[in-house]
Amino acid sequence: LFRSRPTEETWRIKKRLEDEVQRRQQLETEIKTTQSEILQLQSQKPQETVVKKELVKKVPDPVLEDEYYKIQNRVAEEERKNKSLQGELEALKLKIRAME
Repeated sequence: LFRSRPTEETWRIKKRLEDEVQRRQQLETEIKTTQSEILQLQSQKPQETVVKKELVKKVPDPVLEDEYYKIQNRVAEEERKNKSLQGELEALKLKIRAME
């Protein structure tokens, strides 16, 4: 009974580590997708409108700009979460090394 308890705890910690690694990979994928969206939005040119005097005036699309800033905020949030998860993952790895 005494030997099984550390083994169970080691298994739980290893399982938690696997879960955290999977979550980190998921976050990395989401961050790459979001960064790709940002690059796509940055490469789009503002819409042009024609005024009666044939004057062409570039007017930024407020919806597009709003979406751009929302995506930028999501990237910042995802990067913050990933950094936090990375710290937790390192702590778990150290704990596993100490138990082995």
